[in-house]
Amino acid sequence: MFEMASSILRVFCIAALLLTSHCKWHQPPPADTLVVGLASLPKTLDPRYATDANGQRIGSLIFSSLVKSGPNLEPIADAAESWSYDQRVYTFQLRPGLAFHNGDPLTKDDILYSFSEYQKPSSPFAPILSVIDRVEAEYGEGKYFVRLYLKEFAAPFLKDLSVVKLLSKKITEAAGKDFYKAPIGTGVFRFSKQEPNNIYLTRYENYFGSKSQSKNILFKIIKDSNTRFQKVYKGQIDIVQGDIPYSKVKVFKRSDQFDVIIEPGLSTTYLLFNLKDPIFKDVKVRRAIHSAIHRRDIIKYSLEELADPATSIISPVSPFFDHNLRSENMTSTEISEVFSKLRSAKVVLKTSNQMEAIEHGKIIAHQLRKAGLSLEQQSYEWGTYYEDVRTGKFQMAIMKWVGVQDPDIYRISLHSKMTPPGRNRGYYSNPQFDQLVEAAYRESNFEKRKKLYKKIQEIAYKDLPTDPLWYEKQVAIVHKRVKNYSLPVSGDFRSLATAYKEDDGK
Repeated sequence: MFEMASSILRVFCIAALLLTSHCKWHQPPPADTLVVGLASLPKTLDPRYATDANGQRIGSLIFSSLVKSGPNLEPIADAAESWSYDQRVYTFQLRPGLAFHNGDPLTKDDILYSFSEYQKPSSPFAPILSVIDRVEAEYGEGKYFVRLYLKEFAAPFLKDLSVVKLLSKKITEAAGKDFYKAPIGTGVFRFSKQEPNNIYLTRYENYFGSKSQSKNILFKIIKDSNTRFQKVYKGQIDIVQGDIPYSKVKVFKRSDQFDVIIEPGLSTTYLLFNLKDPIFKDVKVRRAIHSAIHRRDIIKYSLEELADPATSIISPVSPFFDHNLRSENMTSTEISEVFSKLRSAKVVLKTSNQMEAIEHGKIIAHQLRKAGLSLEQQSYEWGTYYEDVRTGKFQMAIMKWVGVQDPDIYRISLHSKMTPPGRNRGYYSNPQFDQLVEAAYRESNFEKRKKLYKKIQEIAYKDLPTDPLWYEKQVAIVHKRVKNYSLPVSGDFRSLATAYKEDDGK
């Protein structure tokens, strides 16, 4: 089945290549505008509520944080020039002269307002910021600092702090719920406008750091993967980072018009189970599903070997990754016994309507049906799909953690107190697990923290509240006219601020 599907896909790719090779090349985008292809719109450009990858990545270009993630995932300076820590108190020295894109200077009230917004109970980020006891700030007259008093030491705190973006109290309050329509921050790019399938950013000339090398960025949302492929191949798109089907990567490798960059990544594709559903409360059902999925076949025939089987939420890139995790697979007889009890039950696997997600869903559904599980696959537009998952309207869903930088993701996504609006969307609860992730959260010693995460990963892999499927490698397709671009380990969009392009004359 997989060899046939793969052969059809290869024929399709060759046909697409032949068609495009005889087409007249379209005029490339303007030299002062980087055009970046995306598969989906960000859920929102309001950074207070952006939990999807594209929303956070674009938001980090528009807004600044006190600190941000560095090239090697270490915290580095952003709006803060430096910081110190002493007895549960972080003191950040801010850069003088910070101003918003509309020219308003940053004020003490803006800083305090920013933290209060992210700490609201309704904020999806409130759980990871609950360790903050109080905030002090001064900004002006020679005093430029933020002081954060913590309730206790928190190992991932500096990395978590990057989600808090500096907001203008006046602008944000005036805009209310419509702030996402015209977000204003202090980042390297300012928001210009948004159309149904286009987001325009313009270089912020008064940015406190190194200014962008390119004047403009256009994020072009092209939901259909074949159309996206065609536009990239015809030169209408400058960069696609992670949104080209793996089956088409070989087409770009054969062309002298593109650079194909492949790097290890921090993304994990997984099955999310709703443990409030009576069927999936039973760990034997989750174990049977895990055992019936043949990951290596999917990786070979659908992912073109550009992925590796997953055992953990965190990827092998992380120093906390446990390389000794082993699956407790059931035998085919044991799987059949579990599934035979579910023949009268309705089981639904949900995916987004992106072609790759549908394809992966079909393969997994086929494998599960072959093993004896009666299952229906349903696919939805991304916004609807994401809302269903966020609100618990699912039984099983194919999801992806993107850019996971710290093993505290286990606490964020699986602690019993992190249920929605937090990110424990499967409603997993295990007191022993909770105690371990809390201890790891407070542990300052690297080796001790690593031992704790070894136990945490073992429990999660045994209980399977989520079932890790594969670790996708990062792939960026970059037109040769683009210069000074690199693919960050985190998969974020920081390189768009250093990249620029030369007109290739086509």
